Amino acid sequence: MKQTEEKECLKTVNERLLLLYSLEKLRGEDNIETVSMEEATEVALQSLKEKAKDKNITAEIHAVSNSDFDGDSFLVKQAAYSLIENAIDFSPRGSTVMVHILRKDGALQLKVTDQGTGIPEDSLSKIYKPFYSLARPDTGKASHGVGLALVRGIAELHDGFVDIENNSTAGVTATLTIPIKSFQIRTRKKAS
Repeated sequence: MKQTEEKECLKTVNERLLLLYSLEKLRGEDNIETVSMEEATEVALQSLKEKAKDKNITAEIHAVSNSDFDGDSFLVKQAAYSLIENAIDFSPRGSTVMVHILRKDGALQLKVTDQGTGIPEDSLSKIYKPFYSLARPDTGKASHGVGLALVRGIAELHDGFVDIENNSTAGVTATLTIPIKSFQIRTRKKAS
């Protein structure tokens, strides 16, 4: 790894660690706004365009017409980025990453599906732990292991959750679920 790449990697790890550490402190602060899950996802996809291009990976996005909810836009973009980055990292060259934004049971779901080999069964319970990471198929190297812990923290901050499961044929589907009125509900609870 070149010195410049090492510095960038360390910078990314530091930024994500600080964000992970700060998540609980952000709870209830004045950074609540109307967030478009589609827009957050588009920003993440745009940021990862070169990475996908390097592997000749196509990303397809399918979204409901209204994907707005109350939340923290910056954090939701970070969660979308981490899920899509993982899908690209674990996808074979020339494949497609599918991104679906759905409404289900009063919540929005961001579903990201790759066509990779899936997650070993013994690793499924560990993938949300900070610093736990699986080797990327292309390079054999693991990442910094902060992304999914960050996604889980962001989901919980929004009264939601993240679920990652192997598909029956190939690949993984990561689903971020956030209640549409998550912060309004919390505000009412705190005011009582």
